Amino acid sequence: MVISEKWASYREDDVGKAAVVKEKLLNDIWWDKIEYVLSFTLPIDEMLRFCDTDKPCLYLVYEMWDSMIERVKASIYRREGKSKNEESTFFSVVHQILVERYYSGMWLHENPICVPPHKDVEISEMRIKCFKRYFPDSEEKRVVNTEYAKFSGCLESFGDFDSICDRGVMELVVWWLAYGSFTPMLQSLAVKLLGQPCSSSCCERNMSTYSFIHSIRRNKMTPQ
Repeated sequence: MVISEKWASYREDDVGKAAVVKEKLLNDIWWDKIEYVLSFTLPIDEMLRFCDTDKPCLYLVYEMWDSMIERVKASIYRREGKSKNEESTFFSVVHQILVERYYSGMWLHENPICVPPHKDVEISEMRIKCFKRYFPDSEEKRVVNTEYAKFSGCLESFGDFDSICDRGVMELVVWWLAYGSFTPMLQSLAVKLLGQPCSSSCCERNMSTYSFIHSIRRNKMTPQ
């Protein structure tokens, strides 16, 4: 289109703009920059699209953000020809934007070596707080704490070979449905938490559909 003789005179009052557009579209360096921008923004876009669903994936977010940042870093470092140990000013800027938007500084600077949940002070504090809210009855809370101890320590039925092997392989909701029946209160809570979606977009899409039905022309329609 832009190499056509008619392009330059597409609009007489925009001849200068037409020339700029032609120069950009025929410039290999410009397209190379576009490809570079797409390469390091693609992981971010894929992450946002993954979360924009009614699929229960809230528990996968932290791990996926880690993977996303590593892919962004790899793309930028490959473009700049830097090794992993070198500093990249541009990546530092991008990384800071992502950190401020999606992480807490405290979480980022924790010891990267994972520990069992019953040894993690922060997780233990939040779990106790959660159990107090969900189970105000002292007897029920005592039961669910016992169930949690069995799960965390791989005791009794949780010590079964298949149960242990499948922990890191099966989806968490599926694993709890398959092996959590021995701790019914904890199983019920786990399924509720792990079944939460990351986004309300599915509800928003419904509202968009409703707007086509109940419009200005149809404003006398009742909900029924």
